[in-house]
Amino acid sequence: MNIKKLLMEWNLWLLIILLIASIMAIHPFTPTNGVIIEGVRSPAPSTLKAGYVITELNGKIITNLTDYNSAYSQIKTGDVIRISYREEISPYYYVTREAPAFIATERENKTSLGLIVGDAPSNNLDYGLEIVGGTKLLLTPNRTLTNDEAENLVSILSQRLNLFGLKEVPVNFISDFSGNQYIRIEFSGANEEDIRILLEKEGNFEGKIKNTTVFTGSEIVDVCISGVQCTMRIQPVYTGTEANTEIMYQFEFQIDLTQEAAQRFADVTNNLSIGECSTGGCYLESNLELSLDGELIQDGSLRLPESVKGEVLTSARITGMRATMKEAQDEMRKLQAILQSRSLPVKLTIARIESLSPAIGEGFASNIATVFITAIITVALVIGLRYKNFKVSLPIISIVIIEVISTLGISSMINITLDFPAIAGIMASIGTCLNDQIIITDEILKGERKKEETTVKKRIKNAFLVIVAAFMTSFVSMIPLTFSTAGLLKGFAITTIISITIGIVITRRAYARICEIIFKD
Repeated sequence: MNIKKLLMEWNLWLLIILLIASIMAIHPFTPTNGVIIEGVRSPAPSTLKAGYVITELNGKIITNLTDYNSAYSQIKTGDVIRISYREEISPYYYVTREAPAFIATERENKTSLGLIVGDAPSNNLDYGLEIVGGTKLLLTPNRTLTNDEAENLVSILSQRLNLFGLKEVPVNFISDFSGNQYIRIEFSGANEEDIRILLEKEGNFEGKIKNTTVFTGSEIVDVCISGVQCTMRIQPVYTGTEANTEIMYQFEFQIDLTQEAAQRFADVTNNLSIGECSTGGCYLESNLELSLDGELIQDGSLRLPESVKGEVLTSARITGMRATMKEAQDEMRKLQAILQSRSLPVKLTIARIESLSPAIGEGFASNIATVFITAIITVALVIGLRYKNFKVSLPIISIVIIEVISTLGISSMINITLDFPAIAGIMASIGTCLNDQIIITDEILKGERKKEETTVKKRIKNAFLVIVAAFMTSFVSMIPLTFSTAGLLKGFAITTIISITIGIVITRRAYARICEIIFKD
């Protein structure tokens, strides 16, 4: 084989770049000592964020969850807490920092640090519940939702989960071709009882001004969500001077309060002085603070325009301003969700609930690794026996391995959860990859045996006609799976699409050029 000629091929270099980028995305050499922060709430300081890894708790070295639980069991309410954590600044570059000291509090008769933690992951792959354990929940609304209502419901559920310390829990609205609508929630590491409490617990929601409660969650009659009066209330506002004009986007939506809450709001605001003034107008000296169970909600401090001072407003306007229209819309959606976080706008029924323990997941992960290794060894033996040519069999096996790694890498880049269907899609792609390479190889060998005068390049072109047709068929057939069956087979469809697309764009072309050089030699 002409190695120098291979090294000059751009198809091969593209394959190498894809492999390196995929390995970096998977991040297989991540340090596993410590416990990763999955959720943060009071009394933990805001400097601690989900994704940081705790390495030391009150002077005790933390290498795993057992060490953390042991150190945590010795902490009492009122103790001063000191935490060291590891933060990844860039790939494989870590910095150890000290979090500000804070006081352990009591919550539900237990000492609380306000942290939800788990074992530090060994890579960047997002595993499904089948591996890490947890609960998968499928909810159905009691009526058909509009797009605006669906977005708001997802936002409310996400906000509620965030308020209770579960950060980045995937909450998805999905529908099938029959028009059935579902909300799918996946809780890694949480059990079924925890989830029912989280979804059923209403919470003590309050709006306060100067520590005086002006309304509670039960006194919010309605929050404007859908309709042109809500969705279209985002307008550009021009600020600055004529020489240096800046465009900001102001959002506005309406909430309806009971008469008693409106009167209480008027009495409190009537005693407030005018505070800060800007080009957008003047505001009262104190903000409206939104809290849940006595804790201030993040970004739940709202400025009050002077126009509301002393006004009995059963229909109040919530306003805000952001730099872009998307940021304004996102902020408006979040505030609408916060104001409704006590109760859901529609009744949800649990259609399906599945719980898996981490122990089962560990066994499943071990079985998957065994199956992958067995599959690669089996493929290597079959290819070796079929072609009895090291120069042919080695590229085939190498391309299969590279394609699996690349599929995992791209899945990590776009945050695809590797659940059972997604892993099944990757397993199926091994067969597709192998089949396409056999088509290319056999087409070339067939011409050699028959002493055909067609060139190797022509035979490869003939093989690609079959491969491209198979790719189009597979690609089109996978698209419905991403939307049907309540999204349960979405992972299978996406990983299959990723794998066959990598094949047709990069790996098949690289293998074809390798074959062309081999058989020309």
